[in-house]
Amino acid sequence: MIPALMILLASEALAGRTTEVAVVGLHVRGLSDDEAVAAADALVAAIDDTGRLEAVPPGEVRARIAGREQLILEDLFLSEGRRHLDEGRILYERADFEAAAESLSRAVDELESGQLGTTAPRDLVEALLLLGQTHLSLGDQDAARADYARVVVLDPTRRLDPVNYPPKIVRFYDAVREQTLGRARASLVVRAPEGTRVYVDGHEILGEQALSLPPGAHYALAVGEDGRRDFARLDLQPGSRHTWEPQLDARVLARPSGTPEGRSDQVERLYRSLGEHAGTPLVVLGGEVGADRVALQLYEPATGNFSKYVTAPADADPVGAALDLVPTLARYVTDEGTLRTDRVGVEVAPLYISDNPLISSILLDPQPIVETVTVTRGPPWYLWAGVGVAAAGGAAGAVWAVLASQQPEPAGDQGTITVGPFP
Repeated sequence: MIPALMILLASEALAGRTTEVAVVGLHVRGLSDDEAVAAADALVAAIDDTGRLEAVPPGEVRARIAGREQLILEDLFLSEGRRHLDEGRILYERADFEAAAESLSRAVDELESGQLGTTAPRDLVEALLLLGQTHLSLGDQDAARADYARVVVLDPTRRLDPVNYPPKIVRFYDAVREQTLGRARASLVVRAPEGTRVYVDGHEILGEQALSLPPGAHYALAVGEDGRRDFARLDLQPGSRHTWEPQLDARVLARPSGTPEGRSDQVERLYRSLGEHAGTPLVVLGGEVGADRVALQLYEPATGNFSKYVTAPADADPVGAALDLVPTLARYVTDEGTLRTDRVGVEVAPLYISDNPLISSILLDPQPIVETVTVTRGPPWYLWAGVGVAAAGGAAGAVWAVLASQQPEPAGDQGTITVGPFP
């Protein structure tokens, strides 16, 4: 009888337990900032109304990931390219040069796309250097020459260390470098609103100035004070003059892929990284997946699994249609707070990555971090040392007092001091 009662009580406890779900808005085209906040608030309420899930609102998600926004962005833009780069490096070390060239070419493509949202060209340069070395190992000097020329265009000061590179490769690279830098330079002027931070090939430029650059492909990123930004690949011809005027109209995470598969890849990378740092068992993602349909889905960071996504017609109200899917999605979660095994999916909803003003604001316009420091204040040393003197008495007590005065102060009343904010 007692075991049956215990099972009943345990079942009731599990049934009454809720599971945290991070909410960072919906991907719906054309939402203003205020409309995006209202949609997120409605999603929070709908999740809480299920009784099975407890929504963590966007403001709390912002606080939980504070200081790690750039890590999430780098995962979004560079993780896939870095994976191919690591794979290509291993294949090269095994002397499997054809397979290495294939992996490294994919790494270059991915990392090149990532340059439109980051200020870190180092991985792209490293991929191009290794790809050039791989092409030389395959006897393809023309391809290696093109790889090394792109390195020089991105980083004109880069030289190869003869300690890490064979003399033959160093001589080949130096010849390409000399030839590339010998071409007529191109001029680039960036005209951006005051207060905008501008990066060209990862280097910040200050104010409006004419840059003299080697001709070729360059990557420019402009970031406004409130996180709004613009980016461009600039293909500069020898001796040309070019002016770039960034349009800081929106907080754009990335240009959406032109295919559903590509959009799914972008969304998967974003929510995997967000889930890693949000600290919740589940993350909800959803919004428009086409002209007339919406989808809603869950991501489980602990397992790396996405649920199957549920869809519905948008019916001219994509936000309302997405909210109607919440009760169905809640049933994809077990009483223990994990995804049901029969509801795990292999596809990620092909959302439009930049059609969510709220998550763009969270990642691109982070709030200053205010640090709270706990300070311990104890009584003056001579008071508590004096207690020892009285207890021990005589010279021995005096010696103890001297030694005690060199020890850390004991715990006393605690208070908090707020310092910051920090950028």
